[in-house]
Amino acid sequence: MKVYILLAWTLVNFICSIILIVKEFKSKLDYIKVLIVTIFIIIFSPIFTYVLVMIARYLKNYQIIDAIGTSDAWIGFAGSIIGGSITMFALYLTFKHESRVREKNRIDSIKPYISCRISNYKEDERKIDIGECVNDYGHIQCVMKNISNNIGNIKFKEQFISREIEKNHFEKVYDLDQFGISTFAVQLDNGFFLAPHEIYKWNINFGLVTDDVGNYKFENHCFSYIHTILFEITDVSNTDTYIFRFDFEVNINIDKNNKPILFLEKQNNSIER
Repeated sequence: MKVYILLAWTLVNFICSIILIVKEFKSKLDYIKVLIVTIFIIIFSPIFTYVLVMIARYLKNYQIIDAIGTSDAWIGFAGSIIGGSITMFALYLTFKHESRVREKNRIDSIKPYISCRISNYKEDERKIDIGECVNDYGHIQCVMKNISNNIGNIKFKEQFISREIEKNHFEKVYDLDQFGISTFAVQLDNGFFLAPHEIYKWNINFGLVTDDVGNYKFENHCFSYIHTILFEITDVSNTDTYIFRFDFEVNINIDKNNKPILFLEKQNNSIER
């Protein structure tokens, strides 16, 4: 009876120790792993301890080994080993977590941050001043700036158009030729280096085609689309690669003089791994 009381007391202390460990490391690591291992050990450690005691008793009865210590002592020893194992496991997870945090902080410390915008538009009117674009090319002027103190290696990746097929619903395409609209980025180098706070400029050619009587191909004298340009960005040590996305929404209107006017609806910057 005494053996079972001691075993129960050891188990209670063991569970209390685990609860304290989880509370201590909850904010520092993935404590779910600790709980899983703890549950596993709680279930199997009493069985394992009992089996060891029975084997020792069997060997003692057949005088194969000499008895060393009492059952109470061995149960207490087993509890200490199990408790120590849990503590070591928790410390291992802590060190592993802190190593990941240090690496993340190092990567964040050298990560470049980029911002793009359209520079040739009148902010108060939202109009883009592109010049003559009917049966010719006007220019949407774009500016990229490294707004961080870290070096950025920039590589042009892809550009595409999303046309509005319903109100606020856009569909991805690669050109708008069928609507008599030509728009594509030029002066974009395949790869370039951007120092901290340095500026890089390029143009997006924009043109509209009319028929023989001067009519535009798109309907209702109004057309909306989103132009998206993707870049690959790496830090100075090429540790990580990020995808930088610059997109802007344009609304084309034809005024009463049959002149196209481009309104900048919005422009966005985003970056992701």
